[in-house]
Amino acid sequence: MIKSGLSERIYLILDIGTSDIKCACVDSDYKILSQHLRKFPIEQKQNTFEVDFNHFFNTTNNLLKECLADPNLKRSTIEALLITSQAQTFTAVDADISPIYKGIVWLDERAEREAAYLKKKLPEFAQLAGFKRPLPSLYISKLLWLKQNQPAVFEKARAFPLINEYLVYRLTGKFYCDLTSFGMGGLYDFRQNAINTKLLQRVGLQGQSLFP
Repeated sequence: MIKSGLSERIYLILDIGTSDIKCACVDSDYKILSQHLRKFPIEQKQNTFEVDFNHFFNTTNNLLKECLADPNLKRSTIEALLITSQAQTFTAVDADISPIYKGIVWLDERAEREAAYLKKKLPEFAQLAGFKRPLPSLYISKLLWLKQNQPAVFEKARAFPLINEYLVYRLTGKFYCDLTSFGMGGLYDFRQNAINTKLLQRVGLQGQSLFP
């Protein structure tokens, strides 16, 4: 028994927001036992928004440790880690799942030309991907930007994980895909309930994967 009366089973909740990364521990009655936050380490230059994924992981890892450091939680068991996150923020990683380029944040709109290209080449985009048209902020548009402007990075990349997928991999050594977040990137065909292979071919992802 825990002397403080706190439940032994707790849930660790992490929210990767655009402004802050927030962490809380709650019990089975949804009572907040501990909560902390850190600034999301975003780097802005005009219309580009980037994040160093290694710095992001270190910041988040320290935040999780800080949240769990409460003396009343020492004998508690973590039942689950629940994550909500930004959609479409991603990076390119090599075969060791190490970032080889700054993470591109969902706010970033550098891919205006690529979005216009996709709109011209894929008039059926709205029916395939669930968006009225390709947007510069979409994952698909920025993948094409990466291919066009950083070909060496694009060719070396093994995968292009979203920020929540990268974090879970660093914490567990395994990849998990969230279709809600992934589906917001413009590459998912909800009619077929599958990744849109036509769009993959358009971007040129024959040799790489979106995730390992």
